[in-house]
Amino acid sequence: MTSGQIFWPVLAAILIAAAIIAFAARAGVAGWRNFIWRIVDLILAAIFIYAGALKAFDPVQLAHDIDHYKILPWTVGVGLAFYLPWLEILCGSVLIFRLFYRGALSILTALVVVFLVQRSSSACKCLTNAHVVKFDIKTA
Repeated sequence: MTSGQIFWPVLAAILIAAAIIAFAARAGVAGWRNFIWRIVDLILAAIFIYAGALKAFDPVQLAHDIDHYKILPWTVGVGLAFYLPWLEILCGSVLIFRLFYRGALSILTALVVVFLVQRSSSACKCLTNAHVVKFDIKTA
């Protein structure tokens, strides 16, 4: 599954959730609004924990992917490759357990902005790790 196949359904789910939240807010349904925000938190947490776990299994390849953009020096890219996946997993966990919630939202917002800027310049590998996950279908 490519990042485009995952990205667009996730974006659609987030937009639908935002529309439901806006509708509930206009209707004055405070209980539903809190419930829907909690669902959005859990969806975002799952996305970032999944993306971080994929990157954490192969930090060397992530360092090469970061170096491919030629934005950062190699040593900084290597450090970021070992740090970034765990930051995503930690922030996703914080969204679930709601400890240091605003700090995690700030960090995740910054990560999303960087990912969107990076996505506009080239192909994103945020939610895929094609070199690790290989499907070999053999027909008889």
